[in-house]
Amino acid sequence: MSWTSVAFFFRVVKIRLIPYACPVGIVLNGLLLYLIVNKPIIQEYKKVFLLTCVCDIASCVNGLFFMVTLVVQNERYYAIIEGVLGHLSPAWTLVGYGSMLFFLYSGATNNTVVFMYRYFSVCRNTVLSTMAFLLITLVGWLIVFVYCGAIVFVYIHEPDDPYAYIGLNGTEFPSDGSFTDFISNSIPPIIPVAFFGGIPIATISYMIIIGTSIAVYRKFNKLKELMSPEQRKFHSEVTIVLSMEALTPFLTVALPVYVDISKLVFPDLPSQWFAELSWILTLIGPSMTAIIKLVSIKIFREAVTQAFCGLCSVNGSKTRVVAISGNNA
Repeated sequence: MSWTSVAFFFRVVKIRLIPYACPVGIVLNGLLLYLIVNKPIIQEYKKVFLLTCVCDIASCVNGLFFMVTLVVQNERYYAIIEGVLGHLSPAWTLVGYGSMLFFLYSGATNNTVVFMYRYFSVCRNTVLSTMAFLLITLVGWLIVFVYCGAIVFVYIHEPDDPYAYIGLNGTEFPSDGSFTDFISNSIPPIIPVAFFGGIPIATISYMIIIGTSIAVYRKFNKLKELMSPEQRKFHSEVTIVLSMEALTPFLTVALPVYVDISKLVFPDLPSQWFAELSWILTLIGPSMTAIIKLVSIKIFREAVTQAFCGLCSVNGSKTRVVAISGNNA
């Protein structure tokens, strides 16, 4: 099986997952959002869970309509939207491509803020106020917005190539001019933007995440004897959740960025399959992290278990009532 066949297989899987994975992610994170707001979790971590939960919901909604396929072919970079509405016009494709970039990279900056918040809380005994937390988050979003704006600017100011569709030859998309629902750009103008924008965002974000994680781990080793079993258990739960929160953007942002840059520099590199695989991980990521939170955090797990048991009890009671009524008849 060729790399092209593998990429096509992953693309088919991605397209078929979109109408299921995104709604499931919205529902699971909606449930999680309800529990975060209504259950008495430790107050200082409520804003952390709210940030990641709300952003995951927004990312799922965006992915439902603007899931993108990226192709590097014949020295050109192509973007094609393949959400539930199908292919979109070039103008909406540009909007969708920009929004997908924003949600991908803001996932990395959001996790950087979350790990910094925990570092200050554990290692510096300083709980950032809601205003400070929002301010740092907005700074990360602003950096990502500027980067996405620069990418969009490159696409807008690229001179129209009436024969750009010819570059789709060898892909699963028509290359005879009948298919125009895409945007494309020659590779050279994109490379400096990616080098000075995408790579620093991904690299610095994960350097901070790794550094703060090590510092928090060392601090917990020093303090664990002074902590109650409940405190140790809660912080272990938070560690599991945050680790998974950080892993998803690493697989869907950091690695694809480096692979994407490698593809821009080395056009013959067979990386399309990895790009499609990373989009699949992007689709299922919000659902997986929501499930991990619901299972790992005790208060969420108990709430879901109680609701499920209550539902089963009600259904069982209805069944018994129907059975008794039938016997009396």
